[in-house]
Amino acid sequence: MAALVMLGCSSSDDEGGAVDEPTTTGVPDEPMAMPDWCTPASPDDVTTIEQALTGTGNKLIDAFTMTDANGYRYVVANLDAADGTRLTSAEVWIFDPNPGALGALFAVSGGAKDYSSLPDATNLAGADPSGSDRLIDCLTASAQQRNAGP
Repeated sequence: MAALVMLGCSSSDDEGGAVDEPTTTGVPDEPMAMPDWCTPASPDDVTTIEQALTGTGNKLIDAFTMTDANGYRYVVANLDAADGTRLTSAEVWIFDPNPGALGALFAVSGGAKDYSSLPDATNLAGADPSGSDRLIDCLTASAQQRNAGP
């Protein structure tokens, strides 16, 4: 099934007047392949994060994980409400390998902070959440494959 996206642009007609003509951008017929390095988040990590979410029944969708050289484990996921409505996309949480007084789990991204009761990872020494950016490709591939249908 192919989709077509219409983007507006302008040109002029033979009499010098502006004419709106749509341009098209094709959307691939096949979903993006899942990158080899994508690792689904463990059920334990997903459960731990979901228990810290505010709002009854909010849940992680398409959760993926990676661990950096310092042992910090990042989980990137989409967040849905109990009724399946998407609340926010590509949110990031981090597990500290050496939990301290603030605990072992921190919220990194805006939605992770807004929809949980977790401490902010901004000042978590040694963590570099920018490394989790590549997990966005995992979310994209997962969503495209799920939505591609039979």
